[in-house]
Amino acid sequence: MLTARGEEADRVVGLEMGADDYVTKPFSPRELLARVKALLRRAEPPTDAPRTIEVGKLAIDPASYRVSHSGKPVPLSTLEFRLLYYLASRPNRVFYPRSIARCGLGNRSIRYAAQRGRLRPPPA
Repeated sequence: MLTARGEEADRVVGLEMGADDYVTKPFSPRELLARVKALLRRAEPPTDAPRTIEVGKLAIDPASYRVSHSGKPVPLSTLEFRLLYYLASRPNRVFYPRSIARCGLGNRSIRYAAQRGRLRPPPA
């Protein structure tokens, strides 16, 4: 986030809303470039083919849009699959609604699916 607001409260709110970094004006172009390069170093390396993710007994195959649990297929809508893959491919992270919306899974679509009972916690 690049902004003229430099108070501590503004920086905290910006970072809590999902900003990876917070730079205030005036800024040095060299410092901004160094921060962008550091962020890119921490980013996930691009892969040629999406990889199958296994979480316990759950297998998520993005190439075929199939999910299986203990070898049995799990029927999911496209939205449910995309959301599951997005979250499973980024373990140990906290997600805010805006960050999920930025990946193409709009808040309305997720809210609508949840209201219709399509998104629910797994049985215990």
